[in-house]
Amino acid sequence: MRFLTTALMTSVLSVTCAISAQAQDWPAKPVTIIGGGAPGGPVEMVVRGFSEPLSKMLNQQFVIESKPGAGGNIANEFVSRSAPDGYTFGMTSVAPHGIGPTLYKKLSYDPANFTFVARIAGFPNVIYVPKDSPYNSLADLVKAAKENPGEISQGSIGVGSSTQMIGVLLMQNSGTQISHIPFKGSAPLMNAIMSGELDVAVDNLPGALGQIKAGAVKALAVTTKTRSRQLPDVPTVAESGYPDFDVTSWYALIGPKGIPDDILAKISSEIKTILASKEAEDYYGKMGAEIIYQLPADFQAFVQAEMTRWAPIVKASGATVD
Repeated sequence: MRFLTTALMTSVLSVTCAISAQAQDWPAKPVTIIGGGAPGGPVEMVVRGFSEPLSKMLNQQFVIESKPGAGGNIANEFVSRSAPDGYTFGMTSVAPHGIGPTLYKKLSYDPANFTFVARIAGFPNVIYVPKDSPYNSLADLVKAAKENPGEISQGSIGVGSSTQMIGVLLMQNSGTQISHIPFKGSAPLMNAIMSGELDVAVDNLPGALGQIKAGAVKALAVTTKTRSRQLPDVPTVAESGYPDFDVTSWYALIGPKGIPDDILAKISSEIKTILASKEAEDYYGKMGAEIIYQLPADFQAFVQAEMTRWAPIVKASGATVD
């Protein structure tokens, strides 16, 4: 019995020492960050803001690999099944980790079964209309929607996207009925607005910012609690009569469940340092994003709150995906 006990203790100590040594040596090879968006999109833009500085600070490459599809769920599934050795991470967002758990009838992974590394940044969403639209404010749009229930058409970047759910949330807050029309991304949504096919659209700020600044479309409001530095003259939805309205399209770094605490502490600390720099503030600010760093424990609690928050909104929308 003593022999078995000693052997077991030796085995446990060996594993513990191996994990500790692994954490001390990390990263000893390139690290992959899986993104659920298309190459060149907002996900990749957010990743580059911290991955390139990380590569320099830790003398190892942090490589972005895109696995788009299913609202980020393909990427999340891949990350969830990866080895928890600190060499595979993933970018998640409000779509798979806020809306997705209610939207999808069945997920191939547990949204709570990850290592939550850090919340990074977030974009406002923007409500905009054709440049010659008769609506010059959110109040104008709401007034028309109340006078013509169901006749105002609102486009989004897809079924189950935060841009669809913002329309649902706005209807709940304003007591209106608006018809939702989904599009496959920002470009076709913008084309539909510019051609007059739609009355109003909701998109992440990067997808509409260029045309708004060019005067090709007209912004009515942004969805965050404070105004965007890129659109300082555009009011928030909260300022437009709905004081509790606050929606951010957030992006964050996760990993498979079980990443050693030493590695988690190291990468979280380095990211915190990067995001506190003037360079990061300028980088994210130029794309209309705000840095919203959170420690792992706070980030995990935030994700749980987001899933709880979006569940009744998704149910009210009637949207489901098999």
